[in-house]
Amino acid sequence: MTNRNMSILPLLATFQALLDHGGVSEAARALGVTQSAVSKHLAKLRIAYGDELFIRSPDGMRPTPHATWMSGRVANILAEASALSDVRAFDPKSFQGSMTFSTTDEICGLLVPGLLQIIEREAPQQRVTFLPLQPNYALQQLETGQIDLVISVNWHAPDGLKQSRLTSDSFVCLMGVDHPLAKGQFNTSDFANTQHVMVAPLGLQHGHIDEALAHLDLRRFVRLSVPYFSQITPQILGDTRVVTLPSHVARSICHQYHGALQIHPLPFEVPEFSYFAMWHTRFDKDPRHIWLRGMLRKITRQSFDLLEQETGASSEDPSKTYR
Repeated sequence: MTNRNMSILPLLATFQALLDHGGVSEAARALGVTQSAVSKHLAKLRIAYGDELFIRSPDGMRPTPHATWMSGRVANILAEASALSDVRAFDPKSFQGSMTFSTTDEICGLLVPGLLQIIEREAPQQRVTFLPLQPNYALQQLETGQIDLVISVNWHAPDGLKQSRLTSDSFVCLMGVDHPLAKGQFNTSDFANTQHVMVAPLGLQHGHIDEALAHLDLRRFVRLSVPYFSQITPQILGDTRVVTLPSHVARSICHQYHGALQIHPLPFEVPEFSYFAMWHTRFDKDPRHIWLRGMLRKITRQSFDLLEQETGASSEDPSKTYR
């Protein structure tokens, strides 16, 4: 909006007050300004629109035909301007649209059951779409609104994104029950020297575990790299390969293949990490987006709590070995 368009709004407010109240003093009182200010605004309006607009009469200031013609349009302009400054309410029950998330397959699988329950109850006309995690955290799609939220760790998140922590987790090691390291405790060298499977949703060849090992002057041999956590099965791991996963993912897989896999703590220290919801700053104050983020936080906590109940373990205790 140009400076001229911005400066015309107070003049149009004066126009509407004169139309509503029929006099300079009454309009000034309604606007909370002086009579002199109303007179100055009226003079500017007359110059801008080439018409007297209001004529003095025994009954007050009467609008000219041109002012009468303008009245409906001025009222609409002022209403639109007022609406822009109002805090908009969002009613999820009546909203017809979609919500789109970009995340990894294991987060999708974890959140969808609880998400559908809430959406069907609170936002029955909304469509839910999950997309794979995108390179550069879908920065362009977040800016345009094609994607509402990215749900991921934030190790490589670009600048310009807002974020809110959802939950924390830690890494553990998953292997088949017949793997040599499953027989007892193993050290960092044992871990580095075995074959590894790596889950890389973004296709990266070097992960967080590789960085931790590099600080110890060690490297691991990654036999297989896959994009999805759901590809981790007893057949993929066999009795020669291990995979390092977030604790909640490992427990879910171990629970699915009961008795075939074991979870072990890592033999070296790796800091706990957090999952975040990330969005573009353009939508930070958007009422629909605020509702969406609040709903996601609630579902995430409920989903992680439910997983702990189902697997009989806490993500805060990765030191225990699970079968």
